[in-house]
Amino acid sequence: VGPLMCRILEKIVRCVFVCASILGLGFVSQVQAQTSPAITNGVQWLAAQVLPDGSLATEATSVATVLQSRSETAFTLKALSTVPGNLVTAIASETDDNTEYLARQAIAMLAAGQDASVQIKTLLQRQNDDGGFGGAPMYASNPLDTAWALIALNASGQTTTVPGALGYLQAVQQPDGSFGLDGHADIYTSAYVLSALHLYASVFPMSTVIQSTTNYLMVAQSVS
Repeated sequence: VGPLMCRILEKIVRCVFVCASILGLGFVSQVQAQTSPAITNGVQWLAAQVLPDGSLATEATSVATVLQSRSETAFTLKALSTVPGNLVTAIASETDDNTEYLARQAIAMLAAGQDASVQIKTLLQRQNDDGGFGGAPMYASNPLDTAWALIALNASGQTTTVPGALGYLQAVQQPDGSFGLDGHADIYTSAYVLSALHLYASVFPMSTVIQSTTNYLMVAQSVS
């Protein structure tokens, strides 16, 4: 598969992730995958990209970072098939410990049934007084890193710090329903925040925040 096809497939995957976030549907189930030839072929192609050392055959041409590419691959394979152990090992070996990467590591490791207590403990230590999470220790809170922390905490079953993080997100949501960095609306950040909010919608009263962000993303989709 050439670089052009890789970019096309990446755009498709990103669209699936955003649409799933907007609609609150999560990933396609394994049952659906088994009945859809297109999805089956896609899963087979994706699994074939995982090399023996856990790297991806196409990661050098990806617009995403190496860890982002590997973790998104792991998340997708977990939802639709099984996660290769060598892929998870490669993800766990990442030494950059920014908050997003720690969260991605924890989610992938937990999906594979591995212990991610070190990553979760480190994430918890990064929660700021305002309830949010920054990109590293002592960094100011931002919606994207807070969303990643919430997704990882949900995967781990840790709930003690969740109310504070959700409160932070409610406080920084923009009037148009968006979330962003430095006060600027950002579709990417808003989509990931919405994904995080949906994970807690059945426990915490987040319907107004969720609906507002959904409306923002739907409008953004219609004008893009």
